[in-house]
Amino acid sequence: MKKLIIAFLFACNAEMIPVSNEYILYIDDRFTIDQQDDIIQASINWQNNTNVIIHPYISNVDCNKVDGNFVMCFHPSTKEYVSSRHEHAGAITIIHPGFQSTNNTYIAMDTSIMSSYPGRAVSKILFRAVATHEMGHQMGLDHQTTFGIMSPITSIDTSTINCSDVKQYNDLRNMTTDCKD
Repeated sequence: MKKLIIAFLFACNAEMIPVSNEYILYIDDRFTIDQQDDIIQASINWQNNTNVIIHPYISNVDCNKVDGNFVMCFHPSTKEYVSSRHEHAGAITIIHPGFQSTNNTYIAMDTSIMSSYPGRAVSKILFRAVATHEMGHQMGLDHQTTFGIMSPITSIDTSTINCSDVKQYNDLRNMTTDCKD
């Protein structure tokens, strides 16, 4: 039996952004209820693996217009918009320069993988992995070459937060990490 590997490439801005252990998360109300739940579950995954606290809200908020620090905004988008920012990307997090850490993530919902969501279990797993991956960027993490959630190519094999992801999160905050890959 052949192993099914589905990969989805994501582009991210690797600028250094301010980091925190507490964030506000706005989830665009144009996502379906299932997709909103998966984005909330992604935040829970980070909370279960690190000391971060994430406060989720369902609201269509543009992070460019938010007065506050450490705010994450997730929006459904189109492949055309995301590709205009990075040619081969299926999702993109746009880091806004300045003193505030307020960032918008756009997930292209009209790609072949995402358009079958929530009908296929693989699409649901990948959607949550995409949300978890992009949330990592919102918290300052960069791509890594390990097979964790911050791998530049998200697949079924890289859909969970691993020790190297936790280590990167903790290193940015000058905290120690007890786990081993």
